[in-house]
Amino acid sequence: PTASEKELRTLSSHIIQLAIPMDITIQKLARYAQDSLRIKRFATMSPIDDYFVRMTGTFVEKQQQLGNEVVAQEWYYPGDGDIKPRFEAIKRIGFKLEFQDSVLSEQPDLKQESLDSLYFVYLKAMKEYNKESNIDVDSTDIQVSTIDGFFMPVFSEDISFVASNFAWGYFKTQVLGNSDWYDLEALKKNQSYVNGMIFVSDGYLNNEGWDYRKFRNDFRTSFKRTPEKY
Repeated sequence: PTASEKELRTLSSHIIQLAIPMDITIQKLARYAQDSLRIKRFATMSPIDDYFVRMTGTFVEKQQQLGNEVVAQEWYYPGDGDIKPRFEAIKRIGFKLEFQDSVLSEQPDLKQESLDSLYFVYLKAMKEYNKESNIDVDSTDIQVSTIDGFFMPVFSEDISFVASNFAWGYFKTQVLGNSDWYDLEALKKNQSYVNGMIFVSDGYLNNEGWDYRKFRNDFRTSFKRTPEKY
């Protein structure tokens, strides 16, 4: 079967799936993020959809098994007009982590309750300082560098929408994605937003390869149409 649901392989030991099951591809991506990229702290942003909920759950579960942190998880409705508040929420967590990392480097034995109290005092002091100094600090001008990996699976039609909003958040992080990111035209259009991102795919088509071109031309000759992916 070409379907990628993992339950198919439980039906019989004689089943071979043409499409790699989603849980396998996402676990491979999660393992690659740790073993090759050395990422230990993650955030996620995903569409609210049963398939994507399972996908994100698989990624998070694997990272937790590997002993890594998933410090933030946000969700958006496909077609949502404004997802900036979702990125704002993750950014606030990133700012707090930056403060905590700094304090813990000097006082590693501090408990979370003490860190929370200190952070509250710090925020209050910063607000007063900015007010007295007439400084208007827009958080979009401040880079967040405390989240090392950002898992952001999408529907292919949402690439431009999600990528531009992600850029607004000004995260210094490695972006990770699902196979829907395998859209070369969309990636070129949004290169400045997600340049260097890494996504997992169950197949690769070299459009410039001799075998690919020959198959496509023979198919067109025989069936009078261009072949689709499968």
